[in-house]
Amino acid sequence: MKFTIRPLSLSLLLACAAMGTQALAEQQRLALVIGNAAYAEKALKNPLNDARAMKKALEEAGFTVTLLENADRQGMESAINTFGARLDADDVGLFYFSGHGMQQDGDNYLLPLDISAQELQAKQLPYKAVNAGYILNAMRRDGKDDTGLNIFILDACRDAPSAGSKSMSRGLAPMNARAPGSSVGTLIAYATAPGETAQDGNGKNSPYTASLIKQMKQPLPIEYVLKKVLGAVKKETGKQQEPWYSSSIEGDFYFT
Repeated sequence: MKFTIRPLSLSLLLACAAMGTQALAEQQRLALVIGNAAYAEKALKNPLNDARAMKKALEEAGFTVTLLENADRQGMESAINTFGARLDADDVGLFYFSGHGMQQDGDNYLLPLDISAQELQAKQLPYKAVNAGYILNAMRRDGKDDTGLNIFILDACRDAPSAGSKSMSRGLAPMNARAPGSSVGTLIAYATAPGETAQDGNGKNSPYTASLIKQMKQPLPIEYVLKKVLGAVKKETGKQQEPWYSSSIEGDFYFT
């Protein structure tokens, strides 16, 4: 699957129609943005600011955005299922999460507001948190000739509540963007390298989200955007935080 997704001119739309292809104007840009901050243990300052700023930036880039704030597990999973059901074969789907994230036995989990310290200590992540793989699976399309794209952004490696065992870690495990059996190009981006923690930041936004929003406005392919984010975040954090991504995109995607 090779594609370039950029703002469309009228001439391009007419050319596509003349060739009998599906009009690219019908392609939607849909996003689900979640910010969780008001945790009972280790509340965070910036995720709501991050989520709101990301919503605005994505809307400016042509996305229709659903925003969820301080959500429990049921609310998160309901929004994820609704979001996945809305994605057509050729749509661009973007998921963004700002908050606490952890890994257990190699699986990544995003922490909802209703998870307790006791549940973390009892290794209840699979039952009380949201599996990142569950979200990617919800975003998969069933069509054989999918031309869409999934973008999966986690600013979720914050210094989470204490892990309950050696099988649990505050950092996230690496995820493979090349999902078996999926023809949808996928890009997975983390605020920091797998196994490491990210900073919440001293300003209104986390270092990662602030830099990402700034670089999204540049007319560059998304991989180049993320490389610029890498350099900016490393500089701001004194090389303590190095953003990471994995991609199976064969073409170019531009936010602007």
